[in-house]
Amino acid sequence: MTRPTEITIPTALLWLSGFIGMFVSQLYNAFLTILFVFFLLRDEQRIKEWGYENVLEGHPNLIRYIQAVNQGLKSVYFGYTLTMLAITIISAILYHALNLTALSGLAIPHPTLLAIATGLASVIPLVGRNLLYGAVLVYLSILALRSYLTLLWFPGLFFIVMNLAFDSIIRIYVRPSLSGRLFPIGLVMFAYLLGPPIFGWYGIFLGPFVMVVVVQFLREPLAILVSPLDE
Repeated sequence: MTRPTEITIPTALLWLSGFIGMFVSQLYNAFLTILFVFFLLRDEQRIKEWGYENVLEGHPNLIRYIQAVNQGLKSVYFGYTLTMLAITIISAILYHALNLTALSGLAIPHPTLLAIATGLASVIPLVGRNLLYGAVLVYLSILALRSYLTLLWFPGLFFIVMNLAFDSIIRIYVRPSLSGRLFPIGLVMFAYLLGPPIFGWYGIFLGPFVMVVVVQFLREPLAILVSPLDE
C-alpha cells in the first residue's frame, strides 16, 4: 500500500518561496505597465511633437498610416470597454430574470454584484466567464442536492442560458460589433478568438492590435505601393 506523501518543512518553504516569487514578479510587471502608461499619457503631446519633427516630417504617407492605425485602435479598444459594460448590463438582467423562476432558497446570490464580476471576468478570454459560471453552477447544484434532486433543473437552466446561449451571443455578435465598427465583424471576431490561443491570455488585447496594424497597412501603404504612379 502506497504511503501518502508527507509535506515537510523544506517542501512547504520551497512552495511558498515559489508562490511569493511569482506574485512579486506579476506585481512588478503590473507596476511597470501602470508606470509606462502614466508617462505616455503625461507626455503624449511632447512625444507626438518629437515624432512629427524627427521621424514623420516629410513622410505624409507614413503619417496617414499612423493616423489610420490610431483611429482603428480607438475603435477597437473603446468598443471593448463598451462590451464589458454591455456584458454587465445584460447579465444583470438575466440573473434577476432567472431568480424570478427560482424556488425559495434556490437563487443566484447577489445578482447585481455577480453581473459586475461577470463583466470584469470577460477581461480573461475564454476561461474568465466560464470559471465564474462554473462556481455559480456548483453553488446552485449543492443547494439543490441539499433539498430535492428535482430542483437540479434550475442549475441546468442557468448553465444553458449563461454558458451556451449568452456566451455564444457575446463571442459571435456583441463583442465584434461593438469592438470594431471600422472593420468587418467577422475579421474582428477572429482577432478576438485567435488572439488568446496564439499569444496567451494577453492575446485578447494583442490579437485586435495585430489585426488593426495589418488591415490598415493593407488599406494605406500597400495600396499606394501597388497603385500606378500618377506622375
